[in-house]
Amino acid sequence: LGQGSDIFVIDKNGKVVSSKNKDITLGKPYKNKELISNIIMHFHKGIKTFNLKLDNHKYLIAFTPIEKTDWFVVSRIPFSYLNSESAGVGLKILIFALICSLLAIMLSYFLSKSISLPLKKLVQSMKLAKGGNLSVNIKDESKDEIGEVTRNFNVMVYEIKNLMENVKSKEQQKRDAEFKALQAQINPHFLSNTLNTVKWLANIQKAENIENLITSLIELLNANMGKGETLVSVNDEIEYIKNYINIQEYRYFNKFVVKYELEEKILNCRIPKFTLQPVVENALIHGIEPMEGQGVIVIKGFEYNGIVKITITDNGIGIAEGKLAGLLHCGENIDKHRLSGIGINNVNERIRMYFGEQYGLTIHSIEGLYTTVEISFPILN
Repeated sequence: LGQGSDIFVIDKNGKVVSSKNKDITLGKPYKNKELISNIIMHFHKGIKTFNLKLDNHKYLIAFTPIEKTDWFVVSRIPFSYLNSESAGVGLKILIFALICSLLAIMLSYFLSKSISLPLKKLVQSMKLAKGGNLSVNIKDESKDEIGEVTRNFNVMVYEIKNLMENVKSKEQQKRDAEFKALQAQINPHFLSNTLNTVKWLANIQKAENIENLITSLIELLNANMGKGETLVSVNDEIEYIKNYINIQEYRYFNKFVVKYELEEKILNCRIPKFTLQPVVENALIHGIEPMEGQGVIVIKGFEYNGIVKITITDNGIGIAEGKLAGLLHCGENIDKHRLSGIGINNVNERIRMYFGEQYGLTIHSIEGLYTTVEISFPILN
């Protein structure tokens, strides 16, 4: 019946008839009267098994009557034995469940990592692309949906980068074409006024100053129509200004003077053609012409921390604060007295296009006192 079990025969009065357990004395009543009373009670009820606690241990009692006698065959089986196998099975099930849970956790971790890491890389790359970094490229050789999305993202970024480079290239070509178109045109009013001045001088001075005036005009025409180059030396730009000033001195008589203060080491640095002349022209037309008395234009050039800076200052009427804020961000109306259609905004855009956003024009002015335009560009020989 199992370890710790007993089987014996008793009569209806509880006397032990037969037992192979030496602790159960033959011919005497069974030591636990509760067992006898429960057997008789359950026998009358037709129930042949019940649970009973004996000596602080729980037992399963099973009995059956022997026919034609008043004897009972009784078995006493401890629950510790009955539950021993189920406890072992339960422990095994618990260990198996723990192993399965651990495997499930590890599997879910690796699965989630295989999904979350590529997604995290993809999100980070998208943020970089959103910030303007189009050189990002994600390496993902997986064949799943995330790998497919990643490869499509790489293709998309590559196409956007190529498209932006094409747009930038076309925009630069457009700017170059616009500048060449501006170079190729001389304002007819300006040319007419100049030639009228030549005619007037010829009539009243008997051609004494015509050679000087015509020479300056020819130099400006040659520079404007040019040889195709877009970058010239600072020294060449100063020569353009001197020719322009020479012409304007006949028109404005003794209205202004120009002073030059340039370091010799910057004269060979390269700068976009017609960068300084439009600024000087702007100072003359909008700063000095409306003022009373003689005006002064000071052109300074120097190198500072690896950057060439050229300042053009006039003591004219200045610029109102409200107009100054938007001067470099809007187009200009072309004055009939201008040499060409190149204005301040165009100069600023060309410098930034050639050299970068950190270069260009800055304007400082106090209305009624002065205006200073500072032009900065890198050292390029």
